[in-house]
Amino acid sequence: MRRLAFPKKAASLLILSFGLRTCVGEVVLEPSQTIDLTLPDKASEWIFYGGPGEIKADELVLDGRQEPAYAVYNKSEWADVRLEAKFLVEPEDRGVLACGFMVRAKDGMTYYYVHYDRAQAILVRHELGKPWTEIKRMSNLDKPAGKWHEAAVESVGSTIRIFLNNKLLYEAEHPMLKSGHIGFYASQGRARIKDIVVKGKAIPASKAFEKPLPFFGPVERDSGLELVTVERIWDQARHNAFTDLIRFKGKWYCAFREGDGHVSKNGALKVLVSDDGESWKTAAHLISATADLRDAKLSITAEGELMLSGAGALHNPEPVRHQSMAWFSKDGTDWSEAVNIGDPNMWLWSVTWHRGTAYGIGYATLGPKTNRLYKSTTGRQFDTLVKTLHDQKYPNETSLVFSDDDTGYCLLRRGGTGMLGVSKPPYTDWEWKDLGVPIGGPKMIRMEDGRFLCTVRLYSPKPHTALAWIDPVNGKMKVVHRLPSGGDTSYAGMVVHDGLLWVSYYSSHQEKTSIYMAKLKILPVK
Repeated sequence: MRRLAFPKKAASLLILSFGLRTCVGEVVLEPSQTIDLTLPDKASEWIFYGGPGEIKADELVLDGRQEPAYAVYNKSEWADVRLEAKFLVEPEDRGVLACGFMVRAKDGMTYYYVHYDRAQAILVRHELGKPWTEIKRMSNLDKPAGKWHEAAVESVGSTIRIFLNNKLLYEAEHPMLKSGHIGFYASQGRARIKDIVVKGKAIPASKAFEKPLPFFGPVERDSGLELVTVERIWDQARHNAFTDLIRFKGKWYCAFREGDGHVSKNGALKVLVSDDGESWKTAAHLISATADLRDAKLSITAEGELMLSGAGALHNPEPVRHQSMAWFSKDGTDWSEAVNIGDPNMWLWSVTWHRGTAYGIGYATLGPKTNRLYKSTTGRQFDTLVKTLHDQKYPNETSLVFSDDDTGYCLLRRGGTGMLGVSKPPYTDWEWKDLGVPIGGPKMIRMEDGRFLCTVRLYSPKPHTALAWIDPVNGKMKVVHRLPSGGDTSYAGMVVHDGLLWVSYYSSHQEKTSIYMAKLKILPVK
């Protein structure tokens, strides 16, 4: 029999190919390590951060319902690796109910992960400043909550392969991360993970795994703000939301909406008053028999009156769906009857007074999706200054600020990313700069040192209320602090008083939608 001769290099490649792949869709990596969660002191090999996490019986249990919860195996690192496990996300009515598998984690901000949510498997690279760099995804998966699923992530060289229930979903190429830890997380749900197997050559961890800063709090160490306290100040209605805050005649006033839900026919505007910002009592409770009253905003008129503005979503929306209105008080206790302001179906979002003139931007709730700039000297009669201020991607909520040289600045929410508008008197021509980030509930103020600070709702990686510095020259927003918040949240009021930043906002992260007051120390500029 004639023997076939193979070059040594070809033989080596053949042996290597048989050693790596034994079946379609799976790479064999040796050795294989089962991480036994039942052994004593096994928890010491894991780093938990974010939401609550623990080892219970033979399972990792991660509670990511309030904020993402992480568990990272700290004992070893892997280059080429296959991470296998079974997972179950407990059923909930709300949330994406996600369990994530992490590989090649260099630290708490740099890793690959696969986000298995209700019906998707999304491969992402997490990196500092870019929490969601998507590589590839597959949707329309059959992955019901409340059932155990088997998943695997395989990272060999620059190839990453994603599996679910013994099926190869897809593979992708991404050469950036070479080695690191493995781990898991839960997001907007409570996940249980068991039967963890890691395949590949493990090496001892080269250094201690560096956890990221907590999700709530400073986004970076030099944020310029330091949280002093945050307290829940009101939760008497089923749904308490959409706040504003002001100081008037030496007292604090906080206004918001009470109702049965985010949208309900019984919305009323509540105004609280406090001498010290600690103890609050009702100063006004305004209701309407014909409308859901929404989005309370406070200002002080040129005549020194306290002005409360808002909008009514009319119960009989033909032909008028929404009507903006205002109430006035000389002492914060006795209030006028409602006065209609602006045009019907043009939601006049808020009012800012500058040099004796009130400016406000309304957005259309019927017809073409545009917004309109108004001005008034009384707060009771508003005239159109710019009929169409912005008309791209449904512009809506706004916050206006004026500088000492009379330049006007507008922080704008729209259907896409937020915008910053800049204009000189008479404010008929505006330049718009794209902030590059979707925002909600914008509120912006100008500090005594000239810096611009805003509070907004952000949506990634979950809805929350955040503080950010605004660069008005370059049109950039730098997020620096996340307030304890989640779910239905944002719509802040902001006041600087005696060296502290006071922020009223609402959130549903603790049982029910409630009103919160945060106090932050303003740190010196470095």
